[in-house]
Amino acid sequence: MSTGPAHNSPAMPLKRDELDVLLTLASKGQLPLFHQEWVRASFDGLPRRMSLSRASQVVQDGLKRLERHGSFDRKQTALSAFTNEERRDFIQSFFKMVECKTLDGLKELH
Repeated sequence: MSTGPAHNSPAMPLKRDELDVLLTLASKGQLPLFHQEWVRASFDGLPRRMSLSRASQVVQDGLKRLERHGSFDRKQTALSAFTNEERRDFIQSFFKMVECKTLDGLKELH
């Protein structure tokens, strides 16, 4: 598995590897796609409950909209064009996936 961000040229479709890199970075506290205020705003109040399959679908749909943007900076700029609700759902779904990946990792330790 790659330890750094995957290269993603504008003509290249988003790879599963890139999502894995983003999830790994997030599990270590690095969030290259999100401004901190977006994260805070996404979790003001009670987060919506959702299944992992729903969260995965929301993240895949969101990343599909960002795939033509090569760098994380450009993806972040494109993410700012999402509506507040779309961005909140995307961020909450992304964190759900990070949570599940982290818990799966903990299961392997036992």
